[in-house]
Amino acid sequence: MPGEESYVKTISSLSKTVETQKADTLRPSERIAYERDMAVVNDAIDKMRREVKKNPRNESAKQVLYSSYQNKIDLLNSVSQKGELMASLR
Repeated sequence: MPGEESYVKTISSLSKTVETQKADTLRPSERIAYERDMAVVNDAIDKMRREVKKNPRNESAKQVLYSSYQNKIDLLNSVSQKGELMASLR
């Protein structure tokens, strides 16, 4: 889909950063919440990608897919920024 590649690249880059930081950055309860939220977002992305693949004209599914990608980026950014803040305080 148009525009999907940029979301995927951004998510890949942020995911690498977060995976190296999350153990040091997030308390156990925050890590559980992060993993739960990430599972929900990933599930939405998977469902919408399947729907768009089945019906490429479904504009609603495309919008939900793009929103889900943005939600994932926002979630990854929140952890990444917390890691940067924690590093700056050390």
